[in-house]
Amino acid sequence: MMLGVMLYTPGKNIACAIYALIWAFAGVSSAAFGHDGGHNPLGAHHVEWGGPLFDRVMAAGYVETFGTEAYPRTGPPRIQTNHGSRCVTASHLLFDIADRQYYDIRGASTLTFSFFAAKAMRVQLAYDAAGQTEQWRWIELADDSQPQQITVHLPDARFINRGLAQADFALIAEGAVTETDAPDASHEFVLCDIQLSAASAPEDVQEVATTFMFTAEGEPTPVRLGLYHADTGRQALPGDNALHLYHYDRFKRQHYIRSLWDSRDPWPHPNRHFIYAPSEYRVDLAPGDYWLVVSRGPEYGIEKRRVTVTPTASTMALDLRRRAGLEGWYPGDGHVHMLRDSPAMNAAIARIASAEGLTVFNLLQMGNPQQEYFQQYAFGEAGRFSHDGAYLVPGIENPRSAVLGHTISQNIQKSLYRRDHYFDHHAQFSGYQRQGAVTGYAHVGQGWYNEQRGLALDVPHGIIDFLEVMQNGQIKTDLWYRFLNLGFKLAPMAGSDYPYLDTPGSVRLYARVDGPFSTEKWFASAKRGRSFVTNGPMIDFKVNGRPAGDEIHIDGLSRLKVTAKITLAPSLDTLREARIIVNGTAVATIAANSQGDILIDTTLEIDEGAWIALAVSGARFALAHTGAVYVNYQQLGHGLTDKSDIAREMISYLQQLNGDIRAGDELEYFDVAGMINTLWQEQREDILSKVDATIAIYRQMMNP
Repeated sequence: MMLGVMLYTPGKNIACAIYALIWAFAGVSSAAFGHDGGHNPLGAHHVEWGGPLFDRVMAAGYVETFGTEAYPRTGPPRIQTNHGSRCVTASHLLFDIADRQYYDIRGASTLTFSFFAAKAMRVQLAYDAAGQTEQWRWIELADDSQPQQITVHLPDARFINRGLAQADFALIAEGAVTETDAPDASHEFVLCDIQLSAASAPEDVQEVATTFMFTAEGEPTPVRLGLYHADTGRQALPGDNALHLYHYDRFKRQHYIRSLWDSRDPWPHPNRHFIYAPSEYRVDLAPGDYWLVVSRGPEYGIEKRRVTVTPTASTMALDLRRRAGLEGWYPGDGHVHMLRDSPAMNAAIARIASAEGLTVFNLLQMGNPQQEYFQQYAFGEAGRFSHDGAYLVPGIENPRSAVLGHTISQNIQKSLYRRDHYFDHHAQFSGYQRQGAVTGYAHVGQGWYNEQRGLALDVPHGIIDFLEVMQNGQIKTDLWYRFLNLGFKLAPMAGSDYPYLDTPGSVRLYARVDGPFSTEKWFASAKRGRSFVTNGPMIDFKVNGRPAGDEIHIDGLSRLKVTAKITLAPSLDTLREARIIVNGTAVATIAANSQGDILIDTTLEIDEGAWIALAVSGARFALAHTGAVYVNYQQLGHGLTDKSDIAREMISYLQQLNGDIRAGDELEYFDVAGMINTLWQEQREDILSKVDATIAIYRQMMNP
């Protein structure tokens, strides 16, 4: 193995960063961040710094890469020259090392940085590691007016462009890791030099043409595929016919399953990089042993096999068998973002949905008051597409704000986006419902964008159908339960929020469809709550023979029979327990049997309005939750008799709208920093009149 050294020194700079620069006051427009007609949702842009070591250096308005995130709040990077030195001041930078110099390296590498620090601080170094998807570490900087040479040894860097904007590594100032309206000195670093010493790629190894044939129950299918060398754990580079997946603003063939959330998706290999492969996948591999990991959604589980590539061309076949599932139930991802501005993109996206075993793929055009992203070429029937059992359906995630939360309208006929009424969710939700759309809120319970305010304002008016309670490997039920207890009917929804959070289909909604499948039937069931959300467990649940979403009427004390069967593909997880939920409280817990399933056949005594649902958890990661069966007591509905405490809570959320708003909480701060406060002030009076009317509804609940 030969050692190559590439040195580049941009120079030195003793100037400190200007930390108080904010985009809104600097007059920086969206165009400065590389926006391309709404095709650049991260505000990515080139930084003219770095020299021949790099193919390019990039920055963005929001960064998510190699397991870390950045929320820049001090504007784009600034190039400064002092004493003949050329340095860059930035909250973060993304580095794409010149592939002609270093690509797919083996062995250790060393990065040496020259920093200036106005105060003691830390900088994150995140990089493309050979056997892991998320790898980062802190660089400690002292308070020193002189340049600081920091050397970092990376035993496992690979540098094959798998990061955001094809980056190989990233630097992020400690203060930029969290959202803020008031960035301090820790929000930026000053960088003047990078040196790289790395092992070059080994001499050519004779690779062999290898073909993999994938089927599901005998039918050809695309799949999610991990292919790792058995000794090193390195992912094989993609073959030429690996499927492309649109990721933010460009197509990618290499992806990864996150592992840093509280609850992580299963993958039976420490290397969580993967590709999407067609049913006949061709790739050149060096002879040797490999781990083959294949999945097609939770109904099929995950197959892991050790395979041997011989010195001669070979073909290997794998047929996936359905391990769990329910007839008449169809899975959908309620929240996916992919650019689809031409029908020519349909077939490629449908293959991704099929590889994840998804029937309905809700592709959401996304916006803020300034810009729209992930454009769909048409809405309604003209924007739908189906192929091999996968249905692409356009919708919209807009309005979106940290004032009232992020809204979703699925299966719309046309966009109702209006900046001059941006915060008037009432008008937009009711308009979408008249189109036959299914409406709701995203990220419910995550605590990111103040959706509790929007929900408190909108739910009492009958314009909300669902709450996206499953996302990010978690099910957040608190707000959902409260609204059910107030007597409102609301369905659960699950959405991956790809590419921001998870891989497509990592969580999904199963909706019941009687008879032949149609997307209209699926959305009708999703709206009604005849559904369950899950990342693996399959649930057949009934109360007195009625599925979730149905109503039962009682006039007095009644005995209601609860039945359920829950199954789970054993390669995903082991079922632990199911909990029968009545009015938000678990009234019974049932453990899995010796076969690994959960069977329920029990009776509940109910003498008041109630709703009944089922929550399921596994030993490690598996989660699921059904929609509710509504038990209406006499003429009083299914809500609690005493709603006072919850009504007061909702009023408190609405009263928050009397205060100031924080532009720093907006994800696309780079778009809206200079205008969202003004827009809110222009529309605030109208919204507060709706707040007053809604508070009156809650007060009526407190004094029926």
